[in-house]
Amino acid sequence: MGYASHTPEKHRYNWKRTPPPVEDRLIRAYEACTSRGSPMTMPIHDLLDVRETLSNLETVWARLLETVVGSMMFTQYEMQLRKLEKRRWDGLTEADFAIALTMVSIGLPSVTSFQEDSSFFKPLKDKSGIWWAQKDVCVFVATHLDDQRNFYAAIADVHAAVMKAANAPDVVYGVITSILHLAIIRIDKSVAGGAVRHTAALQFLPSFYATSPSTPGMTALVRLGVSTHAIPRPHFFPPPRPSGSPLLNLPTDILGEIAKHLKDYRDLRKFSVLSDTAFSAAEPFLKYPLLKNLILHSVSDTAVPGSAVIYEMEDDST
Repeated sequence: MGYASHTPEKHRYNWKRTPPPVEDRLIRAYEACTSRGSPMTMPIHDLLDVRETLSNLETVWARLLETVVGSMMFTQYEMQLRKLEKRRWDGLTEADFAIALTMVSIGLPSVTSFQEDSSFFKPLKDKSGIWWAQKDVCVFVATHLDDQRNFYAAIADVHAAVMKAANAPDVVYGVITSILHLAIIRIDKSVAGGAVRHTAALQFLPSFYATSPSTPGMTALVRLGVSTHAIPRPHFFPPPRPSGSPLLNLPTDILGEIAKHLKDYRDLRKFSVLSDTAFSAAEPFLKYPLLKNLILHSVSDTAVPGSAVIYEMEDDST
């Protein structure tokens, strides 16, 4: 280390390898799918057509992602992460891919599960580097997203893969990650050639010297994950109920108040199958993250900054 431990980060030498060269054909491919007269680069809320400020649900998922990423940064993966900016795509190790996909998966509620003691890292599903996390969301691991030509090349690669996908829906979102940076792209296959819009390449991994765990890349990922998260109707039959049960006739807002007070996830699931209206009322609460027998419901303002309020529930294994 060529500097004292107390040297401010802005004065530390930060070496990284020169970005790899990019073929001109990839730049032309990028220009072909983005030159449609409308802005290509936009904020995540415009790309997803959602409100600018985060909802409570998004905030909870964002704090969870920040916690997991932060814990990985200061464990046995620290040196692996510190070496990332020196590597090119063909030099990435299996561990690099696994770390990248794991971090992205935590920000996608539809594929994240803390209910089972499953393998921590997510394997690649495709030799091209594309992982289809959902039917409408794919993930691509890249490098040097802070270099414009490499960023455009990654977008062109994802666009080509999505356009070749046989069963992909008309609108597909791509998550391009280098772990250090992340971008979200939107591909509209219903437009001839597949029109592309995207965010900028956003910082994803916080600095090891940061005073806040939040980054725009993590926020963008969570906003995509929440906006594409659909809760399937539970696959079990509702309990018998008397004919003409008054519950069936209650308005959605009243049913929502009931659902809000069901802190046991098993009760919430059972409540959601009483009727279509009950499911609509319970669905927003079913989207909050669960940790084993704990549900993360909101971010605390009174505890340690950034911590989460959790409601303990009984073991759901029975």
